[in-house]
Amino acid sequence: MNFTKKTVLISVVCLILFILQFFLEGVPVMGTAAVIMYLAAFLVIDKVFKIHFKLAHYLLLIFMVIMGVTIGGFAYFLYPQYDKILHATLPFFGAIILFYALNKTALSFKMKLFLTFTTVMTFLTLQEIGEYLLDVFLNLKLQGVYLTQKVRGLEVLTEYLDKNDDTMIDLLLGLISCMVFTLYKIIDRELIKH
Repeated sequence: MNFTKKTVLISVVCLILFILQFFLEGVPVMGTAAVIMYLAAFLVIDKVFKIHFKLAHYLLLIFMVIMGVTIGGFAYFLYPQYDKILHATLPFFGAIILFYALNKTALSFKMKLFLTFTTVMTFLTLQEIGEYLLDVFLNLKLQGVYLTQKVRGLEVLTEYLDKNDDTMIDLLLGLISCMVFTLYKIIDRELIKH
């Protein structure tokens, strides 16, 4: 897939998200802006570093950021396990993309796996730190799991899972996801050898 087609794909997705802002209540503006920023950054990284990501990588990234940021903006408060599903799956998908980029280097297989594992875990940890800081300064309720309930006509957030438990479970699910990816790559490599 050439760079022009990738640019068109990203532009169409961004246009759709921009239009959805006007028609869907609950789609956060900041979430849409973050998705557009992530997709543009991915496109620039692909071009500058000549990684040549495939269409599947772009579609995977689009799926990841829309599920995590745009839909996640309101799904977190409707379905208590939504956050856990993301933390169990998105690190695996992120590792697929990162390993593909690292696979273009002359590093050994073990080093590629190590860098993929540690980079994804570092990203998850920084994300949890970011959630903490946003909660401290802006009270966005990113840490913990909350449910939206109507009480006498008013929407009230009730805590479903404590902030510390939520953070630890998120990191453990991310760790398990990274370990599954690592084992998958090792088994896949061994099967290719034989």
